[in-house]
Amino acid sequence: MPAVWFVILGVAIALLVGMVVVVVAEALVPSGTAPGPLYVIRGLRKRVRRTRPYSQISRIAPKGSVRGGASHLAAPASRRARLSEARRRALDRLRLPQLAPAAVFG
Repeated sequence: MPAVWFVILGVAIALLVGMVVVVVAEALVPSGTAPGPLYVIRGLRKRVRRTRPYSQISRIAPKGSVRGGASHLAAPASRRARLSEARRRALDRLRLPQLAPAAVFG
């Protein structure tokens, strides 16, 4: 019979500890102040989708004749034209998503 009381006592302590944890968590971060898990996952997907074109540009830009930095401004016109053409071709290799007006202004 004492074993039953120990089980009851263990269950009661577990429930009490669980309630204390929930109360302390609610006091530190009230419900509704932190974004929910679905909101976080959707936001992460959108962020990854937005950064993909920039990462592609960053991978393509340092290759070959696409480099130039600010020094291309002082370069002769023929070099500037070659550099511009190389950059245009590099960016044409990307398939950038077309921005809809709602995406730009919304």
